[in-house]
Amino acid sequence: AVTVAPAALRPITTARSFIGRTAPAEAVAVRARIAGELTRVTFLEGSEVAEGDLLYEIDRAPFEATVGAAEAALANAQARHGSAVRDLKRLRSLARDGVAARADLDRAESAEEETAAAVAQAEANLRTARIDLGYTSIRAAIPGRIGKTSVNRGNLVGPDSGVLTTINNLDPVYVFFSVGERDLLEVRRHALADGGSPRYVPRLVLPDGVDYPHEGRIDFIDNHVDETTGTVTIRAAFPNPERLLLPGNFVTVRVARGEPTEALLVPQAAIQQDQSGHFVLVVGDDNRVAARPVTLGDVHGTEWIVEKGLAAGERVIWEGVQKVRPDLVVNPTVAAPPMPVGN
Repeated sequence: AVTVAPAALRPITTARSFIGRTAPAEAVAVRARIAGELTRVTFLEGSEVAEGDLLYEIDRAPFEATVGAAEAALANAQARHGSAVRDLKRLRSLARDGVAARADLDRAESAEEETAAAVAQAEANLRTARIDLGYTSIRAAIPGRIGKTSVNRGNLVGPDSGVLTTINNLDPVYVFFSVGERDLLEVRRHALADGGSPRYVPRLVLPDGVDYPHEGRIDFIDNHVDETTGTVTIRAAFPNPERLLLPGNFVTVRVARGEPTEALLVPQAAIQQDQSGHFVLVVGDDNRVAARPVTLGDVHGTEWIVEKGLAAGERVIWEGVQKVRPDLVVNPTVAAPPMPVGN
């Protein structure tokens, strides 16, 4: 018994496949900007965080004390400057009446300038102290999924402590892949024209062979050809609402080429090969088996494109091929091959 399927003429869009690797749209390495004792870790490792969420807290007491001291120093500087301004005003009045000496006026002017500079310095010191106090609250710079923390509360942290944790923005996710110079010309003509042609849309096949449910968009083509490989790096952005893609995944990128065209398709299992080339076994109207040499095009899913040697509607044996030979009369069963799991 053999199983046959009719050669089908269908509109298809051919595609090229490339190996790609995923990367986050944004990534942040979270670090401490001031030194102190870590008092709180507020996030759940592996959870989603929003921009501005509190992640860590460093002991605020020393920095609050520094702010208090800076405020007192500013008040003192302002008081001294106020006194210098009043002295200068008084000496200028006396100088106009010819009572004050020029040297006394010069000293008063210098004192006013020095105390004004001291006020500016005290204001800057207070701003710095307040900035450092703000750094005791370490917050998420971007939204995304947060990783494992490298420190726990009670530890001393600082600028030299390294990365405390990382945040990856996973929606969208970037996929980087490389294409040859010939393919690059077609990508440039279609993918970036008018913001991306809908006929030239990248799609993904996941490592387990399952088609990724969301279409991507090519948004970047590098500005040079790699001299070693002769390829150019391309980036495509893919929506990732279910977080199926994580940074570092290897995926297959399938990029459709041009307008849909009609093609003659047969199951891959129907294609045979000998020393003369590829052929298929067909069952005629009299149920007699015949061999047909064929010229193949690209693979399209679970089927081959047949460019020459076969007509639409002819019954092609795809199961039980090894049990028959040309000129043998068979009683065929008509059925399409099962779809692979995951497609």
